[in-house]
Amino acid sequence: MNVNAEILTRVESDWTSENLEVVQMVLRQAYEEAARISRGDRVQPLSTPNAKHVLGTLRWDRVNAHLDHACKSGLLRGINSTWISCSNRGGSVRALELRGLATVLTAHHLQSLEDDPRFSLLRAAHWIENAQNQMLLNFVEVAKPHAETLINLTLVHGNQNLDFAKLRIYCDPQDLQNYIDVSDNLAQGTSMVMPFEQDAEDIQEAAVALRPILAGKAESA
Repeated sequence: MNVNAEILTRVESDWTSENLEVVQMVLRQAYEEAARISRGDRVQPLSTPNAKHVLGTLRWDRVNAHLDHACKSGLLRGINSTWISCSNRGGSVRALELRGLATVLTAHHLQSLEDDPRFSLLRAAHWIENAQNQMLLNFVEVAKPHAETLINLTLVHGNQNLDFAKLRIYCDPQDLQNYIDVSDNLAQGTSMVMPFEQDAEDIQEAAVALRPILAGKAESA
């Protein structure tokens, strides 16, 4: 789905080229750490049919840990991190929420880029907020949003070797294939997407060109 320049501008106000470079670095570090943990220093783990799901959870946890550290250490500028419960029950799993002035971002591991995200109360609340956001109701002719209207972003990432990572806006809680990708594949060091129906000069100004953090794929430790 295409994205207009106003949505992209608001996303870029939080997720600058510098912040996206940090996200790119964090993802590589987190996946390398998850790979080392899963291999184990002393024991060769036995495989089960659930292994890929367990490892996916490990990658999700490590990505959140490194994103949280990047916020608290000041690497992610203008972004604050908070751990939010994924359900109404005390002691439940907590997700990391990254909040800027225009966006709220949570990370989510997927086995495939086309998979639907798994349900949680927190994710559902974000999907509903996006569905009610006047800016996201019409991607070409948009109403002026309220100054405090935030766009809920999901950093979708996967698979075993960090094959993909995108900033995505889910727009319809009833149809999770209805989304807007506002970045290209960050795992490959590419850029934000180009805005819809803009001339070449405007596109060049709005697009964020990322410098690759590492040359090529990171080799497994």
